[in-house]
Amino acid sequence: MLFESLVKEYMTLTKSPDRRHHRGLASAVLLAVLGGALAFPAAALAVAPITDAPAPAPARDAPVITTAMTTWQYLDDGSDPAGGSADVRSWTASGFDDSTWKSAKGSFGAKKGQLTAVGPHTPTTLLNHYLDGKSSPAVPTYFFRSTFELGQGAKAGIDSIVGDLVHDDAAAVWINGIKVAGFLDERATGSENQQYAGTGNGDPVSNTFSASSSVLTEGTNTVAIALYQDRETSSDIYLDVPSVRLTKAGETLNAPPSRVILTPTTTPETSQSFSWLAGDATHTSGQVQIKRTSGGSERTIDAYMAGKVNGNPKPHYSATISGLVPASKYTYRVGLEGSWSEWNTFTTADPNAKDFQFIYYGDAQIGLDSTWPEVVRQAEAKAPNSIGSVHAGDLIDSGNNETQWLNWFAGMEGQLRIPAQQPPRRNHR
Repeated sequence: MLFESLVKEYMTLTKSPDRRHHRGLASAVLLAVLGGALAFPAAALAVAPITDAPAPAPARDAPVITTAMTTWQYLDDGSDPAGGSADVRSWTASGFDDSTWKSAKGSFGAKKGQLTAVGPHTPTTLLNHYLDGKSSPAVPTYFFRSTFELGQGAKAGIDSIVGDLVHDDAAAVWINGIKVAGFLDERATGSENQQYAGTGNGDPVSNTFSASSSVLTEGTNTVAIALYQDRETSSDIYLDVPSVRLTKAGETLNAPPSRVILTPTTTPETSQSFSWLAGDATHTSGQVQIKRTSGGSERTIDAYMAGKVNGNPKPHYSATISGLVPASKYTYRVGLEGSWSEWNTFTTADPNAKDFQFIYYGDAQIGLDSTWPEVVRQAEAKAPNSIGSVHAGDLIDSGNNETQWLNWFAGMEGQLRIPAQQPPRRNHR
């Protein structure tokens, strides 16, 4: 029987000498099986397509920095850019002398010391990978500087500065000496420049940073970036800055949302809660549009802003919709005009349903860029008729690490690929 085979696999995994890496997989294969293996009511779970697939790039209106056009000054020899100065961040300020640094256009990177692909990205400019130029330890931190000009009176019409960043491993960004973003871990203390920091990402990850126009100045503006290896044996390094752009007051950039999650209410037969991460920092409102899949009028419900976390400038939104018909399929999308998610579907709970199957996940935490996607794949394969999943905790290792969240959501992306004949999946975090 399925339940007996899963329990046997659970026992095998928990006895493995590498228990720390297998505990997430062990929890994932411990399932509640049809027919009451666990006595949960059928209404206890709710639909939640979860995705953190990279959203299409927003419209770029007159960017001040682009990959193709911008030349960067960069330092890749393992030395301290501040040269022993008491002000360790002096290299981020405008007016700093970087004339002795190397100069090139991006993107930048290396794989085992060679100019080859880093995940799906192939760098244009080779970075020095190792401190001795040949073998590990890897250079801990790389430094980049570039500038753009603002004419007299131009700042008055600018609301914010927004930029895209693709990096492996960790990164931090300063504008005119003011730190505006940090995608790294607590090892980057700020007390020195050459440090290992961040989490190994597998492939490079994409992030967006944003700052108020107050960091800008009329004249020369400097963008400075620190790129960190996560460890001295790291096999690759990568940085690309596709765009840095200035937004006008009241302007909203087009970018679909991500991390769309459906969460159960106390009445899942007639109501449903939605949450998502806005596609861009300029999105100051959000909505849910919903309709019966079988036909009928479309409803639009305003969401509320649930806040920002981990230095990510994009806000989270949430909304709850009531007055739904039990045991009925609905189609919905979230976002705002010009920046909608794709249409997804869910089915309200059937008050007469009693038997069901779901997946229980615990302690994803370790190996989010490698082990976690495989855990999800195997769990889905073993429980193809599950209506969803429950996540018990320890989803990631550090709650304030945005890169780990990116990897966790990316691992759950496969749950969206549901054969048409299968019942809808319900996920609850």
